Amino acid sequence: MSRVGFSANTPTLLVLALISNDPQLRDAVVQEEHLRASRPDRRKDPEAVIRSYLSNVLYPLVQDSVYGPVYSRLIAYSVDQIEFQLVDWALRADNAVYFNKESAPIASKQAEVDLVLSNEETSVFWDAMMQNDQFASRIERLSREWKRNVRRGARILRAYFKLHSPMALRTGECPFIIQSLLGMILERINWIEVAALLLDVPYNSQRSLRSEEVEDHDPHVQLAILRETIWLGKNEFGDYVLDPWCSDALRGVCIDLADQCDQALQETRRLEEDGHIFSA
Repeated sequence: MSRVGFSANTPTLLVLALISNDPQLRDAVVQEEHLRASRPDRRKDPEAVIRSYLSNVLYPLVQDSVYGPVYSRLIAYSVDQIEFQLVDWALRADNAVYFNKESAPIASKQAEVDLVLSNEETSVFWDAMMQNDQFASRIERLSREWKRNVRRGARILRAYFKLHSPMALRTGECPFIIQSLLGMILERINWIEVAALLLDVPYNSQRSLRSEEVEDHDPHVQLAILRETIWLGKNEFGDYVLDPWCSDALRGVCIDLADQCDQALQETRRLEEDGHIFSA
């Protein structure tokens, strides 16, 4: 029997792959018992089932009061790009789907922003950041490392958000779909435009940051990444002190590690002030 094929965007194909690989989730979406009984009207809305699943796996992400709201909003935008009807048809083998590279964005409430930038992903990110004072202040602090260099700032920003993805995303417990959706939207953000806004300089369209472009040729970028890595370690070691499963002895180890990270940060600042941070 021939089937009609429909073009689908990347988020749609990602969620389709996820559901296809999870029999329990697939059964919850397809609800074959109602289809076999010729009672399709009793099926739960497949979109509601999928959104509920994604909302549940996103819950740990929201617990991060600083980064969580921004990452959650970015992923919410990605979820809004899923073509749920196509997912349902494909899972039931009613119709086929194929990749469409040039698909236009689907309307999303997340994209209702005050400042419209070069693409929706960048607009959503900037709007989410501006609504989070604590987050925005950290990025403003980071921008002091850029020496007014927009392209350097863009590279540092890109590396920063890879480093600071919430811990829940860096474990095997985080579903592949969430990691993929976030990684995809971070790649689409125009970091050069964001850096220009943070430095309050005009944005001039220029060669984009290529995903294969490495950071190691700019020592200032490497220094910023090193500092953020140490700062991240300081905070995460400190967080373990609050975990109830940690013994007093282990808490002491974590406190010592956090203190060492703090001392290392101070030492990097001293070395920079003395002009000894980079090799001759």
